[in-house]
Amino acid sequence: MREDNENTDDNKNIKRASNLNIFLLSLVIVNIVVGIFLFINTIKVSSAINYYKDLDKTFGNTYTIYKTITADFYKELDEKEFLNDINKEIVNSLGEEYTKYYTEEEYEERYGSLKENCILGLGINYEVTEDEKIKVISIDEESQAYKDGLRAKDIISSVNNKTTLEEVKEEISKYEGYELNITVERENEQVEIKTKVTVIKIDSIYSEVIDEKGYIAIKEFSEGVGKEFIDKVEKMQKDRITEIVFDLRNNTGGYVDEAVVISSYIVDKNIIKFTGNENTYEKYSKSNKHIKKETNIELLTNEYSASASEVVIANANEKYVTIGTKTYGKGIAQATKKLKDGYLVYTYSEILANNKTIHKVGIEPDIKIDMKYNDIYTWTWDLNTDKVLQFALQN
Repeated sequence: MREDNENTDDNKNIKRASNLNIFLLSLVIVNIVVGIFLFINTIKVSSAINYYKDLDKTFGNTYTIYKTITADFYKELDEKEFLNDINKEIVNSLGEEYTKYYTEEEYEERYGSLKENCILGLGINYEVTEDEKIKVISIDEESQAYKDGLRAKDIISSVNNKTTLEEVKEEISKYEGYELNITVERENEQVEIKTKVTVIKIDSIYSEVIDEKGYIAIKEFSEGVGKEFIDKVEKMQKDRITEIVFDLRNNTGGYVDEAVVISSYIVDKNIIKFTGNENTYEKYSKSNKHIKKETNIELLTNEYSASASEVVIANANEKYVTIGTKTYGKGIAQATKKLKDGYLVYTYSEILANNKTIHKVGIEPDIKIDMKYNDIYTWTWDLNTDKVLQFALQN
């Protein structure tokens, strides 16, 4: 009996010792976890302090100006608009025309068509003149504005009595059905046009067969246009068409990746080099499909063939003939950063296509044919007046 009691006491002591060890181990683990937590938070607090010190050092004056003006300025102020203006001025101070800050509404107006293939507007391609007016380059003949009298080469001087560039752009893209009173300058005369804002469906690619030659025109390098191009060429090849006219006139660019898809398909060698302020890297896309060797392409270019268009032209020009006039010369790439209430579009590198410098240089055509814009009315050209297309179809 005594032995049993002694064994019981020993077991109790062992259990107490075991529980004590577990308790002490738990304390050690808790201390370690708490220590790690405090260490990490100390680093976070230290990093946050340094971050705000750097922020104050860099933007302290800007923040003080913003707070002082919004609090004490003698006139009523729209704080959101004021902040947008500050952001725009910061970016504009770089003096680089393709680096811009956009509000969400401005970004959708400028770039929305690349993804959605539809916009609110007049159905025009345009350029901005030196005195900041909109000059119509081409216009969709199916658009309401065309039916109401707007034409290529018209210079819009006012819309609903609004005359600044930003006001005019805002007016012509407000909402579907919004009524517009447009004043345009046309051959030294003022013409009044009444029309409405409409939803414009953008078909980025157009094709047909003319005189047993294939004709494909791309308006902009929107999402998916590379695959559409390949599908159209493949269909033409099935129909035993071996001559294709590829029209990139008035195509001011879009997604470079889509240009890479097309370049990879029509030219076996396709390298695009991006050169930034620190890094240089190459982008090479190997397509699973290639155009048939017996298929020949003639590329049509003009002074508004730019950016992604020039990437295709520079790569294709090693193998195929180009016809028209010198391209625009925009060989730089932009990236987009989504911000809290807007977007930053900024230039991050220059593009070399087929080791050719494009930016501010452009690409000279193999066969030069001058064609003034009074010969061009729409994106799908008039064969009766289009000298460049006539030449390509006849040769």
